[in-house]
Amino acid sequence: MSTVRELHGDKVAARDGVIGALHDVYFDDAQWVVRFFVVEEGARQRLIPPRTVEPGLSGRKKLRLGLTRAQLRGLKVRRPAVPLCSAMQMVGCAVEARDGSAGRVRDIVLDEETWQIREVLVDTSPWWPGGLAGRERRSCGSS
Repeated sequence: MSTVRELHGDKVAARDGVIGALHDVYFDDAQWVVRFFVVEEGARQRLIPPRTVEPGLSGRKKLRLGLTRAQLRGLKVRRPAVPLCSAMQMVGCAVEARDGSAGRVRDIVLDEETWQIREVLVDTSPWWPGGLAGRERRSCGSS
C-alpha cells in the first residue's frame, strides 16, 4: 500500500528511461479506483492508465511502466464519461461529520495491485487528540 502523498513527485519510468514525475492521481469517486496517473513531462502533462504500471518492478520513489517511450507516444487514452477527482486537490479538504467539522484530508491510501482507494486519512488533531483517523472508502459519502 502507498499513499498519494508518498507517490507525488516519484519518477515515472518507461522500459527505456525516465519520462517524468508523478504529479497527481485521478480517480473515479463512484468506484473509488484510480483511472489515471498524471505525469509531468517537462512543460506538459500526460495521462497514464494504471494498467500500464508493472507493480512488481515499481518501488519507492519510482513508478515503472511496462511500455517503452515509443509505445507511450502511441497510447490512445480515452477519458471516461464520468467526472474524475484529483487526489492532490482532495488532500487538505475539509471533512464534515453529521455533527460538524471532523478535520481535513491528510492523505489517501492506494492498493498498488488493484489501484483501489482503500482509505482516506483524516487529520483530526484540532478536534480530537491523537490527530489521525482512517476512514474506509465505503464509509465516505457526499451527504
